[in-house]
Amino acid sequence: MNVHSFKNLFHIDRLPQNAGANRYSLLILTLIFNMRMTPKTGLAAALLFLASCSDKDKDDVIDEVDRAGAVETAVSVQHADSTHDVLMTTHKVWVNHQEFKTVVHLDTIPALGVEHTTAENSDGDTKDVNVKKDYEIYITVK
Repeated sequence: MNVHSFKNLFHIDRLPQNAGANRYSLLILTLIFNMRMTPKTGLAAALLFLASCSDKDKDDVIDEVDRAGAVETAVSVQHADSTHDVLMTTHKVWVNHQEFKTVVHLDTIPALGVEHTTAENSDGDTKDVNVKKDYEIYITVK
């Protein structure tokens, strides 16, 4: 069976082109579980699968915004009081290397409370303190 037949059998061409090495993970997994392999072949296939799932290839991570035409978004959470936090989302719209517009959204959200932890100063002295819990921020881009 050639590579083209594998692509048709497992619908590899339907996966996004920007999926990188993970594009063939489904194919590799299926081959590992459906074919009769010797232990050495199975180990080699498993290692190939693990290598294809690594996060070393991050083409979408950038150091600088392309200001010729982009939307730059910043998200932060600020503590307002003991029961409320403020979620601030800022969008900067860049057109032809100039900031066209800045849009700021502020939303009040419940505070997560406090946690007990040990703090250390620059001299190495430690002290038990109460600090406000922070939200974790996850962003999905579609």
